[in-house]
Amino acid sequence: PVTGVLPSLIESLESSHRVFVAKDDLRYAHLLGAKSIYGIEDLRQLVEYLRDPERATTCRYTAETSDQDLDAQIDDLSDVLGQYSARKALEIAAAGGHNLLLFGPPGTGKSMLASRISGILPQLNIKQARDVAALYSLTNTPRDEGDWFTPPFRSPHHSCSAVSLVGGGAKPKPGEVSLAHQGVLFLDELPEFSRHSLEMLREPLESNAISIARAQHQITLPANFQFIAAMNPCPCGYLGHPTIACTDTPQQIEQY
Repeated sequence: PVTGVLPSLIESLESSHRVFVAKDDLRYAHLLGAKSIYGIEDLRQLVEYLRDPERATTCRYTAETSDQDLDAQIDDLSDVLGQYSARKALEIAAAGGHNLLLFGPPGTGKSMLASRISGILPQLNIKQARDVAALYSLTNTPRDEGDWFTPPFRSPHHSCSAVSLVGGGAKPKPGEVSLAHQGVLFLDELPEFSRHSLEMLREPLESNAISIARAQHQITLPANFQFIAAMNPCPCGYLGHPTIACTDTPQQIEQY
């Protein structure tokens, strides 16, 4: 697959051009609803087509392929036993697009609950799916076909850099906030993220976009996501636990 091919495809098809792509990128034709996309193995095959379209061997996206079932199998709240208060909070957050903080000791299911919110969110419409897939196309990890209409769920580790979180680099690429566009950004162990990384979340949370400025590049990427975070009540995690004693000092708890 070619990095960034989907935005180029969208632009080309809007200009009514016939488009040739690498065979592995032919799958994007379903998402675009296009029949004028051809897949080729190499440039020799392209030259053969341009010389004699009738005899050349190219792959074209067919109606049979577009009828594939692209519904992804994702986890939802039907797998969760108990947790009635937390389930209600997730359902309210999903219904209203609210941000959410899950707070409690280790082992109470915070991460498990958060990972299931995608199962109760509505599926993406075709425009949203195109926008999300285009952002993923700019990275080296394009979305699987079965995930195209599922809201993305991103859960970066707390050791990730601010650039990984919001995007950037010498050649600016989307970060986690953009890869979570139209979906969920989940930060587990929230206090373990650096202060700088958390401060960088202000812009996308307020404007639903992130601006990245470099010496030779300045781009604005969409970042309209639902923010969910989880944290323990203290560094050891057991402050207020009914049976396990907290081992942290008051200073450690206050700093945390």
